[in-house]
Amino acid sequence: MTSLEEIKKLIEKADNPLIFYDDDGDGLISYCLIKRKYDKCNGSVVKGNFKTEIYLSKIKKYNPDLVLILDIPVIPQEFVDRVNVPIVWIDHHPIVNLEGVKYFNPLLNDKNDNKPVSYWCYKLVNEDLWLAAIGVIGDWHFVLFDEIKKLYPELFKGRFSNPGDIIYKSRYGELIRMINFLLKGKVKDVKENADILCKINSPYEILEKQNENGRFIFEQADKIKKRYDELVKEALSNVKRGKLFVFIYHSGNISFTGDLANELIHKYPKKIIVIAREKNDEMKMSLRSTKINLPNILENIFKEIPGYGGGHTNAVGGAVPKENFNKFLEILKRNI
Repeated sequence: MTSLEEIKKLIEKADNPLIFYDDDGDGLISYCLIKRKYDKCNGSVVKGNFKTEIYLSKIKKYNPDLVLILDIPVIPQEFVDRVNVPIVWIDHHPIVNLEGVKYFNPLLNDKNDNKPVSYWCYKLVNEDLWLAAIGVIGDWHFVLFDEIKKLYPELFKGRFSNPGDIIYKSRYGELIRMINFLLKGKVKDVKENADILCKINSPYEILEKQNENGRFIFEQADKIKKRYDELVKEALSNVKRGKLFVFIYHSGNISFTGDLANELIHKYPKKIIVIAREKNDEMKMSLRSTKINLPNILENIFKEIPGYGGGHTNAVGGAVPKENFNKFLEILKRNI
């Protein structure tokens, strides 16, 4: 496995690094941590599957001498084969064997260590704890909790038995949710939001709108939050008895599947949560459970019907053709 120290040297040596990062809080914060340390980096958010031709066009646009890939579960071998500069891949999803990349994944050393990429990027730059903890806790890990609570105790009033309690019951959690909302919408909007977030120096700049950049981030996130809150209300009104909860929603070009799934599993930890929306004749889904191994279940389902997906033990994303969605739910019920 490539070491963080080796990755750091590669970044420092490069003149024009390009970073591809996942479109969740862990991915965005990972990018910002490196961008704040090494301003020479350019960034490009990856929405959905990593499509070779789309991201090769980014290579052509930026002409980098180093490519970093952060928090992306799967990279096509074809993409790697067609890029003629070094590629560094920092990830924490299930191990993938890919030729031609410098690969950092904590699971290579410890099968139980899936600490978020934002944690490892924080270790790489050794700066901006307040920012790193947003990505780490937002990815449902406690690893930086004690450190950040000592730094900002007033943002952590109450007792927290799990990361979800922090996300949904603290002022710091408000910040975590704001950051996730910045990733919604068009790629150009995400880029603008990310560039401004990288200029913020403390949580209070956002939470208390202390300056122009902080106000911008707060207001951008608040616009999305209003739409999200309506969906939460609708989802909660549809909760019924039973082990499985399925909620299908329609929200234009903005996806809230992961956000809704996370909030609902926090409120109903004994249920298996399926949040879905239709897009391009597919049903895009986020699944959550505190009890079962979801990647294994997806693997079994996709032996019977077409589809794709993956993720962590208790949190996955996936998609099936629209006409197969009911069959997907039938097979899911058999497997739980």
